[in-house]
Amino acid sequence: MSAIDDLADAMNRYPQDETTIEIIDVKLVNDDPNNPDTSINEEETWQFRVRLTNNGHLDMTEVSVHVAGLAGTTVREKSPDAFVSGIIVGNLNPVGGGGVATSKVFQFKAPSTTEPAGTDLLHVHVQTWNAGKGFDHLFNNHTKDDNEAADLGITYPRAFYSAQVFPA
Repeated sequence: MSAIDDLADAMNRYPQDETTIEIIDVKLVNDDPNNPDTSINEEETWQFRVRLTNNGHLDMTEVSVHVAGLAGTTVREKSPDAFVSGIIVGNLNPVGGGGVATSKVFQFKAPSTTEPAGTDLLHVHVQTWNAGKGFDHLFNNHTKDDNEAADLGITYPRAFYSAQVFPA
């Protein structure tokens, strides 16, 4: 396999290998802040956001995520949109090297039936993405000055000019 084939495979696997996705800020819509209820009841509407962390070397742009309801849960981008089984939303742009992008608020409607503890209600994964400006993060953040390189045990090439000096 060539280096180009290896690079293409790494790009295909990039979201799987280099990103993490979290569902965050889950709370009941119009919840009383003095009573932060965490018990989900049948057919209640809850809101949430998605956080994508890019741990790799490439900047990611135009990232869309697929948000799917599970076990009878439905989702929507915003009110008054209809609740559906899944949506594709995005334009998240986490830079490489630990960059984080957080979505706007989405909503889900709990299933109409009682579900046991531990029931998965939502599934989110990267749907599409671009490498942005490609290797900008890699090239700009992994070039070192001489002192930084020396700290890593790297010696940059050196040149010397040698000549005999005669009396004037």
